[in-house]
Order: sequence, then structure tokens, then C-alpha cells
Amino acid sequence: MRAITNLVRVSLVVSSVAFTALTLAPSPLLAATKAEGLHAMEQGDYGAAMAILRPLADEGDSDAQNAVGKMIMNGGPGVTRNDAMAVAWFRKAADQGSARGQNNVAMMYERGAGVPQDDKEAASWYRLAANQGLPAAEYNLARLYEMGRGVPKDHVQAVHWHRLAAEQGFPRSQTALGVMYLDGLGIEKNATEAMKWFRKASDQGLDEGHYYVGLLYEEGSGVKRDDTEAARWYRKAAEEGLDEAQFKLATMYEEGRGVPRSESAAAEWYRRAAVQGHEQARQHLERLNPKGPTEQVSSTRPRVA
Repeated sequence: MRAITNLVRVSLVVSSVAFTALTLAPSPLLAATKAEGLHAMEQGDYGAAMAILRPLADEGDSDAQNAVGKMIMNGGPGVTRNDAMAVAWFRKAADQGSARGQNNVAMMYERGAGVPQDDKEAASWYRLAANQGLPAAEYNLARLYEMGRGVPKDHVQAVHWHRLAAEQGFPRSQTALGVMYLDGLGIEKNATEAMKWFRKASDQGLDEGHYYVGLLYEEGSGVKRDDTEAARWYRKAAEEGLDEAQFKLATMYEEGRGVPRSESAAAEWYRRAAVQGHEQARQHLERLNPKGPTEQVSSTRPRVA
């Protein structure tokens, strides 16, 4: 199985540009004020952000409603975390037709945060947002089709929705579409096409994109086999913290493929992967350094698309 464990994650999108008012277009002053509030939120200054955005949310601004929902969902300085209240704000935006609000309501149903967990409800809300062309929602709906959660398992549908998001430049769908081409899931196998999509994701800095470019160079799939190139791409992903890339780079150091053979370098990269919970890396590290500690830490990282 080529796909990285937990490659995909639920997406949360809060707009910092579009503005949906109930009746009148926003004045330049109001738009500037909202932009200041959204900037404060992104900087983690929730107190300042709430002071600006909460009145706008109360007046029906869907972007502000999404932002208020996000801050309440996350919790932070001056803001108490409350998933049920976050859902209420996301729902206010969704009920106005906000694709981002619909996506975020879906996300909460998928997680079972603030509402009972319900994959069918999640799929329904994701579809509403995806039908408006929101890339994050297209990606999320594709994931549900891949897993058969809330919808029948259908790789053809997964390819369809990933492609729509990928063509809009959504890097996680670009990587997912590449995996589907690589493994022939819902589409005919085509390693060359897979490499094209992996490179697009990598060009946007996505660690999984780097990893898969390296994998195809190591395997000689869609490109001429080149261990030096494989090691180079694995290193890019490994340095960003991707445990599977750290493991792959470690094995190349241990075997002297694409890099000078070095047990010390191999042990270091095995260690980095092992502390993230990579079991194979832990086993290899114990073999190289049976007396060395391999303290494990959580491998969960935020994956906000």
C-alpha cells in the first residue's frame, strides 16, 4: 500500500477575502475593518479579532461568522473553546449559502464535535459546498468516497472530486489524485500522470508531494530510476517532519543508496521517525542502536488545508 498513513485530514477554511452581506455591499471602510479582524485572528490575537468580527458576525457577515466559529472551535486568549457554539456560528454562515460555512458544518459532523457524529450529514454538507466549487469541500467529499463513509465507497467518484480540487490548485487533492493514478484506483494506472500531480503538489511545498516524487524516483515509476534524486526528494519531505520520508531517507543512508553510506545518519533519521510513532523506524533504530532511547511522542500534526 503506497499511500501514507493519515495522508489526508479534515479541512477547515475561513475566508479572508470574500464578503457576503445580507442586503448591501460592504463599504471600503467596513471591508478594511474586517480585514484587520481577520489578520488579528491569523496572528493569534483573538481578543482584538473578536472585538472587530463579533459585531460583524451579529450583523450577518458570513465571513465573520466563519471566523468567530473558528476561534470558538480552537479556543485561545480571551476565547473559551465551545464546539457546540462553533457549530452554531458555522451554521449561520452555511444557512446564508456560504460554501465555507457548509464545509465547516460538515467538518464538525464528521468529527462529532459539537454535534453527534454523522458521516451522512457530513457528506450532505460537503456536497453543498463542493457543488459551489470550494476546493476544500471537493477534497473532503472525495475522501469520504475513498473511505465509504456517509456515501458508498466509490473510487471513480473520489477521482472526480479530487480532480476538480486538484485543477484548482488544491495540493492535497493533487497528491491524492497522484496516488489514485499510481495505484489504479478509480482510474487506469499511469505513473507518468501520477508524477505530474505529485510535482504540482510538491511545487506548492506539500511534504507528501515531495515524498511521492522521491518514491517514484526510487521505484523508477514514470521516470528513470535515480537513487540520488530519490534521496534528495525524501530529504525535502523529511526535513519538514514527514515520518515516512524520514524512514525512507534513513534506509538509503544505511544502504548507501543515493547518499554516502552512514549508520550514524541512518540512526538519526530512524530516530526522528520513531519518536513520531513510526514502528518500522523504531525497530530499525533498535537494531542499529539497541541501547539507545526511542521515546515516542504524538505523531498527530494539524493538517489544515
